[in-house]
Amino acid sequence: MAFAYGAGRAPVLHDITVNFDGGQRIGLLGANGSGKTTLLMLLSGALQPTSGHVRLNGAAPSAEKCMIAVVSADFDGFDYLTLEQNVEFCLEFAGVARRQSVVRDVMERYGLTPHLRTRASEASRGMRRKVQLVIARLTQPSLLLADEPLDGLDEESQVHWLEDSAQIARGGAITVTALHDAALLRAHSDRVFEIAAGRLREQR
Repeated sequence: MAFAYGAGRAPVLHDITVNFDGGQRIGLLGANGSGKTTLLMLLSGALQPTSGHVRLNGAAPSAEKCMIAVVSADFDGFDYLTLEQNVEFCLEFAGVARRQSVVRDVMERYGLTPHLRTRASEASRGMRRKVQLVIARLTQPSLLLADEPLDGLDEESQVHWLEDSAQIARGGAITVTALHDAALLRAHSDRVFEIAAGRLREQR
């Protein structure tokens, strides 16, 4: 698989051939601008490869969106909705049915209970990030893609997310997480890959 931002431009990523198995926790390292976010967007189906393909359960990611959860570097919800409404909308869009009590319990776990009715536009960066984590946790996806998911979080919420993402993997999902903290990433990954010079290499 390869990808370039526009015809005639140098590839951002090239010669990428890799297989992940269900239940694996994949760690992704790389300097800023190395292509980590681009690779996550390709895996999610938000970008299409210039050559080659990505498959999830034998189909293109775009055909399996309800099975994919993405924790992006930037908040991708709706600023005019409250934090709780953002969670409920995303679960409904993904076709995931969860009792309100379950949703409230997970939001409480991340310290969002006092802020349920806060509009996303008025919420802190950390609260907006927690909403993304709550949605990913409740979706129980087949593929979880997380781009620096710990940024902006308090220490307790970081611990909760590391536990929750491990639980998602134990349920058979593939989790792909990009972190700047190499030691932490290795401690919570089954396989670690690094992107450098546009190529993906597995670290041994």
